[in-house]
Amino acid sequence: MCGMTDKTMIKFFRKIRQRLLSENKFSKYLLYALGEIILVVIGILIALQVNNSNENRKNRAKERLFLNQLHNDFKKNQLALTSYKEQYKINTSYLDVILRHTGPKVAVPSVKVFDSIQNLYTPRVELLYSTDETQSGLNFDLLSNSSLVQTIKQLPIVFKLYHTHESGMTDLVIQQRKIHQQYVPLIVQESDKYPQEHFEVDSLGLLRNREFQNITVDRLWVSNSAKRTLNYVEKFNDSIINLIEFELKKYD
Repeated sequence: MCGMTDKTMIKFFRKIRQRLLSENKFSKYLLYALGEIILVVIGILIALQVNNSNENRKNRAKERLFLNQLHNDFKKNQLALTSYKEQYKINTSYLDVILRHTGPKVAVPSVKVFDSIQNLYTPRVELLYSTDETQSGLNFDLLSNSSLVQTIKQLPIVFKLYHTHESGMTDLVIQQRKIHQQYVPLIVQESDKYPQEHFEVDSLGLLRNREFQNITVDRLWVSNSAKRTLNYVEKFNDSIINLIEFELKKYD
């Protein structure tokens, strides 16, 4: 019967029904009709199961592809965080140089040291999916692990804690640059183009400026807080990678 077409099966069942009715076997007809209905229902259920199985297979393929994409992206975050931590290390060394060569009675250091003092910048950290805007393109419906979804969605909250410190450092650097420009004319950096007489460079005045020193100390404090929070961001990013790798193992 498995090789019958739909039309052949319909004719087959119709003949059986007609024969039972013609033989006045109504009770048997009812039983047969009920059995036929059950067979149809079973057929529909099997068809639905096959369809659902195919749909699940497609969804799992999409999920695996998405998980691999996320794994690559958060691995990039991991590498970026290593680089940013190194930038903070270098930045801290510059702050240390400033603090060792500022005060009411300091002398002007060597040119190399003074160049380090003038490195007034702060690291700017950018990560994938670290803000609500960068997460807007993610299709979380493809992920079956709700814990993974919630952890990724929480990343902007964690990163915002760090970014608050970064913004504070940026403001402090701007304040330092304004003080720096009171003592060191920027046009000196463009002396090849503008060879006219320049305002005098007062390096000693900069190094003996109390506000410049105080802001440097403030930068050091905020920078240390930023580094601690960035370590937390790194651990959070690592936890996301671990969750993704746990899900990918299900496909091995």
